Amino acid sequence: MASHIKMNASDAWKWLIAVGLPLLILLIPVSETFTSEARMFLVLSIMAILVIAFGLMDMLIPSILLPTAYVVFKVTDTATAFKGYATQTLWIILGAYVLTVALDECGILKRISYVIIKRLGGSYNATLYAIYIVGVVLGQLCFCGHYFLMIGFVYGICKAMNLKPMSKEGAIMMGVGGMAALNVKVFLYQTSNMSLLTEGMKTVYPDFSITPIQLLLYNFPEFFVALAFIWVVTKVFKTKDVQFEGGKEYFNRMHREMGPMSVAEKKAAVLLAILMCYIMFQPVHGFPLNYGFMVLPYFCFFPGINIASTECLKKIRQFFGTFAFAGACIGIGQVATALGLGVLLAQIAMPVLAPLGKTGLTFGVLVLGSVANLLLTPAAMCSLLSPALASIYDALGYAPMTSILTVIYSLDMIFLPHEVTAYLVLFGFGMMNMKQFVAFFGGKSIFTFLLFGIVQIPWWHFLGLF
Repeated sequence: MASHIKMNASDAWKWLIAVGLPLLILLIPVSETFTSEARMFLVLSIMAILVIAFGLMDMLIPSILLPTAYVVFKVTDTATAFKGYATQTLWIILGAYVLTVALDECGILKRISYVIIKRLGGSYNATLYAIYIVGVVLGQLCFCGHYFLMIGFVYGICKAMNLKPMSKEGAIMMGVGGMAALNVKVFLYQTSNMSLLTEGMKTVYPDFSITPIQLLLYNFPEFFVALAFIWVVTKVFKTKDVQFEGGKEYFNRMHREMGPMSVAEKKAAVLLAILMCYIMFQPVHGFPLNYGFMVLPYFCFFPGINIASTECLKKIRQFFGTFAFAGACIGIGQVATALGLGVLLAQIAMPVLAPLGKTGLTFGVLVLGSVANLLLTPAAMCSLLSPALASIYDALGYAPMTSILTVIYSLDMIFLPHEVTAYLVLFGFGMMNMKQFVAFFGGKSIFTFLLFGIVQIPWWHFLGLF
């Protein structure tokens, strides 16, 4: 007989907020620009996001129901409601995940991680820097599809080093692990977000494009800002003398236990080299970048290559809920654009941002993105903000590139775990409490905001972008 799970008081309050709060939007009067369809869209979208953010249901359920609700409540037609599942971006996300899982199974990612940490790590502070460097390397190899792997890897280090949950040492190391997993997407090419941002910009600038090499060049100062933040954290919390079990010998032992580089790892290295060449020489061969991420990862399972086993497919099947959620999030942005909410946002923001000048506008976009993070998923935010900002920058006569580069920065300016699914996973490991999470990542966001005008904008001036 199936057992029934009783709802506790905490979940009851969460359900009340998740359902009741969005319903208050129905009190807002409609107009020519803010239509009844747009109003219902906000009610349904925010309700679904809050249900997922509070962990009230497996994300698969609201992800499937949300586009269906758009149709049932006559927000839009079926084709538009489910458009998120028909975009290349969704299949890029799946491809990046398949590649990461396959590379992890064959062992090449762990080998790279151990080599870097045993060379750069040793002391507690040195290990923090080494973890971030690992995130940069794996992020480049996996095109930022490494985030769940990176978070799990750092959690494993915390457990191996016997760092206690909620302790200063454990919270800081897990926080740096989160930076290594997600902060690196500020200057490394995350295929899903960049595809959505580019599509949005093309609604105003049809020829707009940005390559992984351009993004790395334009936003690379964030690498040094992140290292500077880690240094500040180690000084503020006096972690120089922190002792942890194993130290450098732990990573040496783990690397030795892997043995010589396997045939599968060598094949994986060749496949990665092919993917890198495809990207670097894209201006020569002319094929879209997306194709590389939609095709090459599946070569891992081809006869004669066999980098990953059929067991690896079980992990990919477990990803289905996240895959559905990604499609729903992309759909949120697609429906919002179809309903004209991007234009409405541009109309509301233009009078506020236009008088600020180029520098003020840039900081305004950072603030706008930080606020949007609280309400929207990264995919929905990319889909909605990029066309709106393209319209604003076009009307003001500013170069469009810096608008996208600033949005990418704002995607990393988070304060609460629910803003990004991977941060929810990180928080769920229990190494950080809410106070520690807000202090670390909120502090990182404020630190980035303060240094943005000192480091990033002058760099754009030097490159002639600003």
